Amino acid sequence: MSPKQIKTALALRGYSVTLVAQALYKTPGLISKVVNKKATSRPIAEAIAKLIDVPLEEAFPEVCETSRAKANELKRNEKLEEIRSKLKQ
Repeated sequence: MSPKQIKTALALRGYSVTLVAQALYKTPGLISKVVNKKATSRPIAEAIAKLIDVPLEEAFPEVCETSRAKANELKRNEKLEEIRSKLKQ
């Protein structure tokens, strides 16, 4: 979803960035950055997706891609250590 679509979906439910920020004990600026895709925060993205009744992957695909990239990096590092260990033997 685009930032405009997310803002519209929030507004249709009567939610503002300020209200979401207060509910999450965050600043409105941070919520706005996440909505506008200028910052990533999985907890904030999950909360907003829940509020607008949209799957996280649809509202904030970049958050899911970041998580997958980190998981892949961890797996890669594990395999790298496995190879190094075997080659030392």
